[in-house]
Amino acid sequence: MKKAVCFSIAVLLASASQAGDRLETPTAKNARAIVHAIKKGADLSGTDLALLLDEVEFAELARLKGCTASLGEEIQTNLAIYNWECGDNPTGVEGGNALKRTTTMRFKDDGSLFALAVNPSKASFAPTEAGLAMDKVPSRDEMAENFSNAVIGGEDATLGGVIPLTASQLRQLGDYAGGTFNIIKPMSRRAKRKAREVLGPQATFYERPQDGIDLTLMMDRARGKEDKNVTLYFDRDDRPIGVHIEVSLLAVAPLP
Repeated sequence: MKKAVCFSIAVLLASASQAGDRLETPTAKNARAIVHAIKKGADLSGTDLALLLDEVEFAELARLKGCTASLGEEIQTNLAIYNWECGDNPTGVEGGNALKRTTTMRFKDDGSLFALAVNPSKASFAPTEAGLAMDKVPSRDEMAENFSNAVIGGEDATLGGVIPLTASQLRQLGDYAGGTFNIIKPMSRRAKRKAREVLGPQATFYERPQDGIDLTLMMDRARGKEDKNVTLYFDRDDRPIGVHIEVSLLAVAPLP
């Protein structure tokens, strides 16, 4: 189980405005500190982030040194999303194109970080050559099931190059060979109606992303792996165009 941490790298923030700090929420301060350190190329393995990330994820963050970060949306109490775009420096290029990544940071109410994920940004999403070459495109649910079975079976999670995955994502997925999965499906209208009779008319329920399918990968906790939430994204023709992987928020219970 991962412990929630406060990111303490004050020495890296010497240039930050103290006046601005006083106006920021704890979450915003912590998020800005992390982003500042990543842009500077700081060695984060000696910080509290070592409690949350492995060496592959640290390597992904290291590639963002000197890149431009912009907020994907307004910072919330428990969430901060930054989109990164890199230039033509050696670590900022992927497949001949400028590297584009999204860092998703999850926080407790007091502003302490308990999860950080690095994934390709939606701006970089596109079908692969193998995906474009498919004569018959499976349904999204079928694709998600084939992907999940490949992951837990220790097979090719790209399904022959159809699903675009980074080296870091492949490494993370490799940890779930021998595990189980659950494709998350929305409740039927009838089930929602029944639930509202009990919970009240204001009750809200899970809805699938319009352009994706969510699933959870699970592993025996004795092997030290937390559940992962994976979202497969698709274009209008139902071809896979990208993947996001995060620690499942349903599985995380940050320590006080």
